[in-house]
Amino acid sequence: MALSQHPDGELVDLLYTATGDPALWTDFLAQLSDHLTAKSWTGFIAVDPSSQKSNLDLHFGMPSDVVRHYTEYYWAVDPWFLAYKAKNQRGWIGRGSDLCPHSKFENTEFYNDFFRFHHAYHQCGIIIENGGGRLTVLTALRPRQQADFEAHHVQFLEKLSPHLTRALHLHGKLLDLKHAVAAATNVVDTLDVALVGLNVDGKVCFLNSMAESLLRSGEILRLQEGRIVPNDAHEAEAFKNLLETACTRELDTVPGGAITVRKGNRSLYLTVLPYSAGNNLFPGRTKVFLTITDPDARPKSRATLLSSLFGLTPAETRVTMLLVQGLDPTKIAERTHTTRHTVRCHLKSIYQKANVSRQSELIRLISMLPGRVAD
Repeated sequence: MALSQHPDGELVDLLYTATGDPALWTDFLAQLSDHLTAKSWTGFIAVDPSSQKSNLDLHFGMPSDVVRHYTEYYWAVDPWFLAYKAKNQRGWIGRGSDLCPHSKFENTEFYNDFFRFHHAYHQCGIIIENGGGRLTVLTALRPRQQADFEAHHVQFLEKLSPHLTRALHLHGKLLDLKHAVAAATNVVDTLDVALVGLNVDGKVCFLNSMAESLLRSGEILRLQEGRIVPNDAHEAEAFKNLLETACTRELDTVPGGAITVRKGNRSLYLTVLPYSAGNNLFPGRTKVFLTITDPDARPKSRATLLSSLFGLTPAETRVTMLLVQGLDPTKIAERTHTTRHTVRCHLKSIYQKANVSRQSELIRLISMLPGRVAD
């Protein structure tokens, strides 16, 4: 039975679903292999000529040694890839035999030293240009004893190509967003204040690391059925009322407020704030912020915050703190037993990481950070 030239809805649905769930890319490749009757392997190859690197992270049916050998060396002598580059094309859909005829392919190092031992011979795929010379290649392979891919296989991939291009673009955007959220979450975790997000029902949406630590102790506050509850009954009622005002937003009611909860000589300050502006860091269902301050907790040093916020090395952190104390590069070099040139190299890296262009901007930025000036 001939293969339909149009990708079926199930395959396209799986493709778009995989953009948000990377674990499904392998399922997509497995179904694509079945559609193309590609009895060797299928996979995505990412090529970045500027770094002279290739990776093959997403694949189906490929042994680990094939992936390793290809990415370490053979991608650079891949005759199909070299033929594509020689044609100076922007994107391509077709069979490998159209780029490099079988008679020529059989005389290459790629085939004789590599593919021949893994029983791969026929190729069919899509090449997508990502800008800057970077490529994403969807490749399907068949063994020599199987017939070459046919015209209707190429037509099938032509119909699939726009969906694949959009899905990969969306996948890249989602990865960028996840990385941004992870970086922002790390910033929230550096705060000396416990930060909690609550939904309209008062249930916890997220916690930073300090909030998790406070609730884990259960000394003054506890987590009960997803809600934060003071252990003292009167304080619990007052806290509940603050949450209700923060969620109702009535014009004659002051939203939120603050309350002190205690146990013996220990106390915590709870501040309830309404929240309405959505962003990529906090869950969309967040309606209330709760901050919990422990007055007895020793604040983190600014050096610790610098390292966490901007990814400074210990040496860069020390140079930054000495700069804030008023030392010039010559004095910093003497104090750190290095050279003025080394200090200036550190400063260049510090400016780049902190996204500032001059010393005065760096000092102003650090002066705004909470915490102890020095340990």
